[in-house]
Amino acid sequence: PREVYIYAQPKVRLRDFFARSTLDESYKNGVFDLDVEVKNHTAKKASSTVMYEILDKDDKTVVSGIKTVEITDTISTLNFRSFIPSVRAWSAETPDLYTLVLTMKDATGKTTEVTSVKIGFRTSEIEDGFFLINGKRVTLKGVNLHEFNLVTGQVVDEATAMRDLERMKQLNVNAIRLSHYPQPDFFYDLADQYGFYVVDEANIESH
Repeated sequence: PREVYIYAQPKVRLRDFFARSTLDESYKNGVFDLDVEVKNHTAKKASSTVMYEILDKDDKTVVSGIKTVEITDTISTLNFRSFIPSVRAWSAETPDLYTLVLTMKDATGKTTEVTSVKIGFRTSEIEDGFFLINGKRVTLKGVNLHEFNLVTGQVVDEATAMRDLERMKQLNVNAIRLSHYPQPDFFYDLADQYGFYVVDEANIESH
């Protein structure tokens, strides 16, 4: 079993967002594209301001943007785009991450909601039969992974997952195939942090 949680959001809220963080053709500069969905659950028109910031490892703002939208009982999508010179690219060898922070404010300027997520800038391509990350050929040294613990069975906590990933890095493993189902959220955060290419499988086997 996995833990579940319930949380409450304002009547005018951040419904969803999708961030694309890639590199330009030189593989040196970051290209950022962000879609933010805002939902109004009231019957009245509301004015909301959405701001994003990208922070580096020292929590310094690299780039930011802000937009205001007026919405009724519907969903509005805001798009942000930016270019980041000399970005630190993510790879299994250099798992450099940035922090994306989203902030929402009401018409009075009061902050109503804040959320954040780690992002990495990278590209993945197939060229002449070779797998490329950030324009460089990569040899995948991978393993299959099931959720299993000698004591708790199929219940794997974050500390155990972290220890497994640390051992994989010591053995020069750089890729993991999740056979045959998704892992808990913390697994993907750890994979980003330690530097692993992940083949994520859905639980839809039909042998």
